[in-house]
Amino acid sequence: MGFKERYGEPLWTQVRRLPYLVAMGMEGAGRSGLAGSASERHAMVLGMVGGKEDFSENKLITAIVPAGSSPEQMQLHAMEQHDEILDCLKDLEIKDYAGLRKHIARVLDNVVAALSSRESQQSAGEYKTWLLHIAEGVAMAGKEGDFLGFGGERFSENEREFYKELQQAFRKGE
Repeated sequence: MGFKERYGEPLWTQVRRLPYLVAMGMEGAGRSGLAGSASERHAMVLGMVGGKEDFSENKLITAIVPAGSSPEQMQLHAMEQHDEILDCLKDLEIKDYAGLRKHIARVLDNVVAALSSRESQQSAGEYKTWLLHIAEGVAMAGKEGDFLGFGGERFSENEREFYKELQQAFRKGE
């Protein structure tokens, strides 16, 4: 039985899109300018590819990351997923960051509950760890509050708050 059958279409879509949503949520948590946003998107791609490498035995993660994905292929795939998610957010009439955070919280609750009933503890734990790695990588990729590259801070207060929300959501499912 494949993952789509195990989870059902709508839930499987949430499971496979959550890494991208987490990256988008972290990216939106702070304002890092054009260069910072590009760095954050690149960090998301590296996090996706890294998950496939770090958790190569995790069938859930390897089912989400496209097979044979080089960073370049993953960048293209990530842009496609990003556009699909933006279309979905538009359809859901989510127009601001607060709405995105609420949506991510709902998806997190659904996915965490699904993981606990459909995956081994190890597989679910690795998926959660992978998402936290993606979030941290995005947060560390750009600086918020800098001016022309000077000053600013990595992992801003808003980003730390979002990260804590992710951790709390993951603990609910344990």
